[in-house]
Amino acid sequence: MTAVGRSSGHVVVGFAGEDEAHGVLVTTLARRAAVEQVDWLDDETLEHMWRWLGPRGDNDFRLSQDLELRRPGGRPIRLNSRIHGEPLRPEARMYRRILLAFEQLSPRPEIVIIARDGDGRADERRGGFEQIIEGLSWSFAAILAMPEPESEAWFIGGFEPTDESERARHGELLRGGLNFNPVTEPHRLTSQPNDAPTDAKRVAAALLGDKHDRRNACLEMPLATLAERGKLAGLARFIADLRRILVPLVDPSKGSRN
Repeated sequence: MTAVGRSSGHVVVGFAGEDEAHGVLVTTLARRAAVEQVDWLDDETLEHMWRWLGPRGDNDFRLSQDLELRRPGGRPIRLNSRIHGEPLRPEARMYRRILLAFEQLSPRPEIVIIARDGDGRADERRGGFEQIIEGLSWSFAAILAMPEPESEAWFIGGFEPTDESERARHGELLRGGLNFNPVTEPHRLTSQPNDAPTDAKRVAAALLGDKHDRRNACLEMPLATLAERGKLAGLARFIADLRRILVPLVDPSKGSRN
C-alpha cells in the first residue's frame, strides 16, 4: 500500500469515465467484486473503507482532455509525442494526461480505473492504454474498463425478464431484425448507426425502457454469468482485473496486485 493513498485510512480509487453509465458500471462491479471475494465484507463496511476521486481530486469523474498539468512551480508540463522513440498510439495521449493528473493528487490513488467505450475499436484503443501503462512508470495500478461496443452492452448482458411484459419485449426484439440474442452475445451490438436494429442504445431502450433502476439492476446478476455473457464485450476481463488488482487493496490477504 502506498503511504499517500492510505493517509486517510481509506483505499483511494481514482476514476474517470465518459458518463454516468460508466460510473454506475465501474462502482457497482467494483463493489460486487470486493464483497464477493472478502468474506467479512459487506456493502456498508466497504463504503467506509474506500474513497473515489476524479482526476481533479473532486467528484467530477468525467474524462477530459483539457486537464491542466503543471509542475510544482506552476510551469505547464509539456509532453513528448513519443515514448521510447515510438509514436503514440491512438488515444495514448488522453490516457497519459489523465494518469498524470492522478499522479499530482494528494492523496494519490492506489489504483486508477478509466472507463471508455470501445465503439468497435476496442483493440486499438486498448493498445494506446497499454502503451502508456507499459512504457511509463506509475505509482499506482491502473485498469481499463472498455465496454464493446459501448456501456449499454454490459447492462444488456445482465438482463433477465422479470415479468411477462419484459419477456414479450425480448421476444419482439429477436423477431424484429436481430439474428442473435443480445443478452448472451452483447458484443455483437453496434454503436453506429443509431437507427440500426443492432444499435446498443436502441436495444437497451427496447429491453429496459428509460428507468435507470431497472438498468442498474442488471448488474446484480451473478458475476460469473455477467463474465460469461460479456466475455467478448470486455466485461470478463474487467471483472478479472478487479479481482486481481483492486480486491487485494481492500484485503491484502487476497493476494498482491503484482
